[in-house]
Amino acid sequence: MRIIVASPPKSGNEWVKNLLAVIYGLDLVAGPKHEDDMPEMLSKEVFLDNSIFHEHYSPSIAFKRIARELDAKIVTTIRNPYDIFVSLYFYVQNFPQLFPRGHSSSLLFGRAIDHPRVIQYLADVEHGFGALINLSCDWYVDPDNFVLKYEDLYESPLRELRTLTENLGAIPDMEIERAIEVCSASNMRKRGVDMQKHVRSASTGDWKNHLTKNHTGVIAELYSDKIRMMGYEVA
Repeated sequence: MRIIVASPPKSGNEWVKNLLAVIYGLDLVAGPKHEDDMPEMLSKEVFLDNSIFHEHYSPSIAFKRIARELDAKIVTTIRNPYDIFVSLYFYVQNFPQLFPRGHSSSLLFGRAIDHPRVIQYLADVEHGFGALINLSCDWYVDPDNFVLKYEDLYESPLRELRTLTENLGAIPDMEIERAIEVCSASNMRKRGVDMQKHVRSASTGDWKNHLTKNHTGVIAELYSDKIRMMGYEVA
């Protein structure tokens, strides 16, 4: 079995990847960061059987063709865009080395969450936050993947994982329950300092603690149709 978790950043990818790795006994591997590298790196000699990784690919024809050739299952996590933005903001503060100067998200580093440059990133429909919204929508409507909503998984992990594994490969509830415990937020944070920073709130609705009317006004003006299309409410 090969699984690729292909989703927008800060949607619960790390959690889902680890859950599935424990459920099926898969090796965690690093996939190619850029889609241009996929033909060379996503081969049966490199991406071995019984492996899983996550990346933020788009549902391109080229990527899905390679996934089919590998007989790899594609799993996507979708999350409330408001929470994605807040999670991304704090992720950039914790891991600035991943966002060098010139990276669109580097605008977030070292600035208050309501700083004008942060709002500028939020309002950038092409290269800023809009790109993540578009990626979420593209995967949400794609017919070739299995979609998990972060909020549903958070509320009822056994139910959601049972439904997912019925499509990927049936597994006893006991194994799913074990994975849920192993991959709880508290246990994930025990894996090291980086994971403590990575698994920050592990919750839903945290955006209400951080976003102002400046943020929600921009989001409502620019992204309301797409947010509703994915089944979320516009604040």
